[in-house]
Amino acid sequence: MIADVAQAANLNACSRALEIGPGTGQATRMLEPLVGYILAVESGANMAAFLRKNFPQAKLDIVVSKFENLKAPAQSFDLIYAAQSFHWIEPQTGLQKCAELLKPAGSLALFWNNKRELPEPLAQSLREIYDLHFPEEQDKKVGIKGVMNQNPALELEQSGLFCQVERKEYPWEEEYKTGKYLKLLDTYSDHIILPKESRAALFSDISALLNTNAGRIRIPYLTELYLARK
Repeated sequence: MIADVAQAANLNACSRALEIGPGTGQATRMLEPLVGYILAVESGANMAAFLRKNFPQAKLDIVVSKFENLKAPAQSFDLIYAAQSFHWIEPQTGLQKCAELLKPAGSLALFWNNKRELPEPLAQSLREIYDLHFPEEQDKKVGIKGVMNQNPALELEQSGLFCQVERKEYPWEEEYKTGKYLKLLDTYSDHIILPKESRAALFSDISALLNTNAGRIRIPYLTELYLARK
């Protein structure tokens, strides 16, 4: 996937990139060798401190700010990218900001990891647990793409700010032990906003289920990449 981003944006040692919501820096680590400079915009001070400790490179600057409030020169980036983070931003505001900051013909890359269907009967057992602890109205409020609709390509096209909109997908799988899987769930936006007691009960029931499945779970994923050019 990163190779497709690099090719679409024509990245080289002189390229300037902006990352929205780098989190623990997984995407940062993959893109950093391919560009000359990255401005990482992170809204959380603690996470920004983590990034500074783990990315001391001179080519990476880390700013504590919401992306919507970022002060940066217009038309100054060849690539803006967001990994698992753009759903926190109101789409029209976020896309307008991206268009302002990108150089002419600059590229935007938005990507998310989506879970695919689990095998039965494990899938049904998990559905029953979520039905018990996960409010239906919340599931509708914050999904994997949050306030963006379920077709980001259409959102990009309808904005009138971008062209050459393209969607790519990459299937893959990963196996987790129970503890690691619960830590993963605790990073998901729709799980984070659950009441503390509900989240604890949800995780307890998931843990009990996985302990009947050899204490592990294999998750099939689909990474969705949305590319567009200014």
